[in-house]
Amino acid sequence: SVLWVTVVSAEVVLTSVARDGPPVVELLHGMPVLFVLSSPRSGSSLLQLCLQANPALYAGQELHLLPFATMRERRKLGMFELLEGLVKTVAEVRECDAGRAADWVVSQEERAVPIWSIFRQMIAELGGTRTLVDKTPPYLDHPSYLDHAHAIFGSGARYIHLVRHP
Repeated sequence: SVLWVTVVSAEVVLTSVARDGPPVVELLHGMPVLFVLSSPRSGSSLLQLCLQANPALYAGQELHLLPFATMRERRKLGMFELLEGLVKTVAEVRECDAGRAADWVVSQEERAVPIWSIFRQMIAELGGTRTLVDKTPPYLDHPSYLDHAHAIFGSGARYIHLVRHP
């Protein structure tokens, strides 16, 4: 049992995960994942670059997945910054160009693929030899986003909480 005490930003988008809590998911316990939790402007991008230098980790772009139950819900926001990171990550992990990666993301959106399935596919593409790192600062905006991570990965998920000293 985890007690979450947080101040929710006035800018939190009321997604289904924030409103209703995590959806029913397929458990991906034991799959390698690491979440970097930080506030914006706290040095998380520098940490991401350092983590990416480790051959056992894949620390690509901000994925913006946990606030949503499905890819279709994620697409409805229509914010480019939500789309760009996942497309770049897909292109790198699948070793394809950005156009093919964007087509793949659109196909997942059109089919309303659950977010847990996207995590499973990305981790599988890494061949099980590298840990997927997701550094998306808005994950701290609502406690249900981290509940979603726990629902998917259980106690197997690893977290780094980066705190900026004033």
